[in-house]
Amino acid sequence: MTIREATLADVPALVAMGADFLHTTSYARLVADNPAQMDRLARQLIASDDGLLLVADAGALVGMIGVLVFPHHLSGERIAGELFWWVDPTVRGALGVRLLRQAEGWAVTRGATALQMVAPDRRVGVLYERLGYAPIETAYQRRLP
Repeated sequence: MTIREATLADVPALVAMGADFLHTTSYARLVADNPAQMDRLARQLIASDDGLLLVADAGALVGMIGVLVFPHHLSGERIAGELFWWVDPTVRGALGVRLLRQAEGWAVTRGATALQMVAPDRRVGVLYERLGYAPIETAYQRRLP
C-alpha cells in the first residue's frame, strides 16, 4: 500500500470516495451531494502550495486525506485544518493513521503549529484522543429553509 500525493488523474476516484464518505456518515442528512464541488476542491488542493491531498493506493485508491494550512482567525498562527479524511471500511485501521501522520508531517513543513481534525461522530473523536488530539470545539449544523 502506497501513500502518495494525489494527481489530477486521481480526481474521478477522489470524487467517488467523497460520495462514499458523504453517504455513509452523518453528513448525508445535512450536506448536499455535489460531485462538481468535490472535483473543484480536489483540483484546488492538488494545485495549492498550502493544500495537501494524499491518497492511499493499493492498485486502486482506498483512502484520502485533504488538509489546508491557513492563518488561524484568532491567533494568526499558521495551522492546518483537515477538510476530509476517509478510508474504505475494508482497510481501515493502521492505514488511516498512516495517512494522518503523513499529513501532520507535511503540515509541519508548511509552518503549521497545530492540526485541527473534524470528528463526524464520537467514535472518531475517541480515536483522535488516543492519537494525542484534544477536543476544542463541537460544531452543530442545521439546514436552513
